[in-house]
Amino acid sequence: LGNNFGTNTDGRMWGNPTGGGNTAAGVEYEHPTTLNAGEVITMNANINRGSGYSYGMRVFLWDGADAGTRVEKAGGTQAPAAVGALTQVSYTVTPADITAGLDHVVFRYSHDGNWGETNDVSFAVNPAPSGFTWTNTSGGSWATSGDWTPAGPADGADNAGLINSLDITGDQTITLDGTYTIGSLWFADTVGADGNWILNTGTGGPLTLSAPVEGDPGVEVANQTATVNAVLTGTEGLTKTGGGTLVLGAANTYTGGTFIEDGTVEIADTGAIPSGAGAGNVTLDGTLDLADTSITLNGLSGSGTVTNSGTGTPTLTIGGDDASSSFGGIFDDGTGTTSVVKTGTGTLNLTGSNVDVGGGIDVTGGRLRLNRNAAGGINLGSTNIDLGPTRELVVAIGTGISGGSVTMGTGSLLGIQNGNPLSGGAGFAPNIVLNAGSGATDAASIGGFIYGNNTNLTGTISGTGDLRWRNNILGGGTNSATLTAANNTSGWAVNSYTGATSFEGVSLTFSLASNANNDVINPFGGSANAVTQTGGTLRFLTTGGGAGNTSIIENDIDFNVADGGTAVFYREDGNLRLSGGVDIATAGSGKVVLSSRWGNATTKGFELTGVLSGSGNLTVSRNSGEQGTVHLVNDANTYNGLLTVDNSRGEAGILVLDADGAAANAALNLASSGAHLNVNTSNATVASLAGVAGSQISARTAGQTLTVNQTGDTTFAGVLGGTGITGADVGLNLVKSGAGILTLTGVNLHTGTTTVTGGTLAVNGSSLADGASLTLDGGKVDLTGTETVDSLFFGAAQQAAGTWGSSSSVPTPTNIDDSRFSGTGVLSVTNGAAGGYTSWAATNAPGQTADQDFDGDGVENGIEWVLGGDKDTNDLGKVPTITPDPTSLIFSFVRDQASKTAGTTVEIAIGTTLGTWPDVYPVPNSGTLGPVTVVDNGNGTDTVTLTVTKAPDTAKFARLEVVVD
Repeated sequence: LGNNFGTNTDGRMWGNPTGGGNTAAGVEYEHPTTLNAGEVITMNANINRGSGYSYGMRVFLWDGADAGTRVEKAGGTQAPAAVGALTQVSYTVTPADITAGLDHVVFRYSHDGNWGETNDVSFAVNPAPSGFTWTNTSGGSWATSGDWTPAGPADGADNAGLINSLDITGDQTITLDGTYTIGSLWFADTVGADGNWILNTGTGGPLTLSAPVEGDPGVEVANQTATVNAVLTGTEGLTKTGGGTLVLGAANTYTGGTFIEDGTVEIADTGAIPSGAGAGNVTLDGTLDLADTSITLNGLSGSGTVTNSGTGTPTLTIGGDDASSSFGGIFDDGTGTTSVVKTGTGTLNLTGSNVDVGGGIDVTGGRLRLNRNAAGGINLGSTNIDLGPTRELVVAIGTGISGGSVTMGTGSLLGIQNGNPLSGGAGFAPNIVLNAGSGATDAASIGGFIYGNNTNLTGTISGTGDLRWRNNILGGGTNSATLTAANNTSGWAVNSYTGATSFEGVSLTFSLASNANNDVINPFGGSANAVTQTGGTLRFLTTGGGAGNTSIIENDIDFNVADGGTAVFYREDGNLRLSGGVDIATAGSGKVVLSSRWGNATTKGFELTGVLSGSGNLTVSRNSGEQGTVHLVNDANTYNGLLTVDNSRGEAGILVLDADGAAANAALNLASSGAHLNVNTSNATVASLAGVAGSQISARTAGQTLTVNQTGDTTFAGVLGGTGITGADVGLNLVKSGAGILTLTGVNLHTGTTTVTGGTLAVNGSSLADGASLTLDGGKVDLTGTETVDSLFFGAAQQAAGTWGSSSSVPTPTNIDDSRFSGTGVLSVTNGAAGGYTSWAATNAPGQTADQDFDGDGVENGIEWVLGGDKDTNDLGKVPTITPDPTSLIFSFVRDQASKTAGTTVEIAIGTTLGTWPDVYPVPNSGTLGPVTVVDNGNGTDTVTLTVTKAPDTAKFARLEVVVD
């Protein structure tokens, strides 16, 4: 065409070089010649641009007027995969076109590539076929020469059999009565369509179809029904044109393709369209009417309609000779019911908007593919797609598959892709039925496999077979899908299959539109079904049912994750309870992640009430900005793997132990800042404890205990105690057992007791609760710095106040015990044992009572015990003193805090003479009691002061009285 868009001698050309594809812009050519019926219009193009560009070749008939009507007859957009020739556009002018005044042609060529390319476009109006015209309105014999003009019989590849020039009434029959070759056949009733032609074999046959040099031999039926009961043979296929109906009533033997460009081809013999090697490929742009007759095709392509005008159930078998094909048309049962069988090893790709096959589609070989990315998607209507053993259905959709159902045979494959999982599009709505699997191999032992990505499954899953979800079996991509049950208020009303389920690297969302509290949902079929997840994400979403409602899954779930893999089980909205058993198995660095969006101190967002078992890697984490909790509830859990709480999903997780044995065999690692363990039971146990700075362990209520029973060595740098998920600091008790070493390096806030029954607890001076007790009952404490506790027990026996440590401690402590202490630090004990005088006297006054004076320094043993004296010092300097004051008696002394024991009573007596002491004031352990005030000096001693007024007495005396039981 070049760039000449002006007028030339052959016609007129104009256009817009920026036009593309199938748009009105581009280049158009008006052919000046007036058309005649039977003329063949062709259009061809050769391009030098590869895939990625669209090319439009379209043919319009026109009445020749500048503002006249244009009617598109053939062509459209093509997107070639490589440089080369486009598919030829061809159209045969009919008498009806001429009668309608459409006697001119317009060619249009357009594309969205570069107009600087060389694109060779050719078009032609070819003369009407020459041949023999039938002249007998009453039918007759093909062999009768007088019934033809020119005299026949019609014969020869260059000739047409023109049975289209008569006005007939009723059905008229022509018998072949011989063997002939013809280039094309033309049938018509010139006035109306009340007459039909029938071509029977008679005494001869077959009729060979053989086109001239170019093109396929054609059968044109303009406006009526033409029935060909003679056998058609030849090597160049058959092309049906015209708006009428061609009935094929014989077992034809021609090879090559069958092209139904317009109108209808009705099947009246099972062999009407030959199949097998070199035959059986049908391009359908008109209508294929099975008319209660079953046939077998190799491939089916085009954009026409398959229907059945009968009342029976014929079968259309596609895929003979292992052919692959793609059909963009529709299936419509018509007045009957149609069945489709996909056979052979090839692929049948269906892209039409309606595939309503009442008798179902039975996939016995190869692969069936549903692939449509257009508004409305594909409607399966009442179609059931039955996947035979190891057969495959691939669904590649943009706007959804509605209606229908899919029955999955043993080891069959269902691949679903691009179904707009959460918004837009219908997704994949067909119900899925699983047949029971059998056999020893992987594929043969599973009812069905589902794979693919990005789809929304809204139908039900039922049957007795197993179901396996896995990553794209045939290539890359992550399997992701949404399974939706709408308005579920009385249990999950959909999936009822009874086989096992496995999830292999998939990402699935189970969505409930609403649910009542404590509904059993069981999305994996029956509650007894086994479930296995080897990777990917299972996401459970409840909307409209209330954040406080709990959904229950009763199935046992087995996680089996390969090295490097991750399986995520995620509860998003509402509360989720797994009441079946959960088993964790992983290899190498593989892990299972439990994640919850919601949950707090009173709401169990995600709880495992069944038995947790296995030895794999289990992680608790949250998505960014979420606050969910994961609860382990069963006291009989046997899980003994690495239990990690981290922020691998964006936000550090919260793990709650609701039973003493919930994690008794697990190695707990709070691996991220913000990771939180909450103890909500009397004495939760873990097999070991590790954690980083910023992690935390808290108790739900006062008096709850965490026991770390470890044989190995770990370090916990987080915080023990402090404000937990309840918002209050309620205290936490810690027990270290087992032969291993637990090192605490954080600045802890816990106010509970600490007990060591085995191994070593290593502390750094800020690890233990200053106001609580430390009990050593078979274990050891390794000290760094100065660690303070309120009291110290060896087993049940309280020890003396003061400093404790090992022979390596600096400074040297008062009490050295290398069997219970190690390291260079010192333990400072605030309060000693009740009845501590006995321990003091064993060293400082052996064999004497409190009212004696062992060292003869004038201070009785009991007074010396309270004042912090010993046998090696003259303790008169420690006795109480009187501070001179004109109005008050101020009596004071320094008390050793170790004497604050239940067996020691300290009082101050007041009198006006030295003979009687009528006023006695008890000395409290702390604070103020009456006129007596106790002040802690911070060095293991208290200053005790009594202040009383002298008046009205002129003199007052005070003395210290100590009674030791």
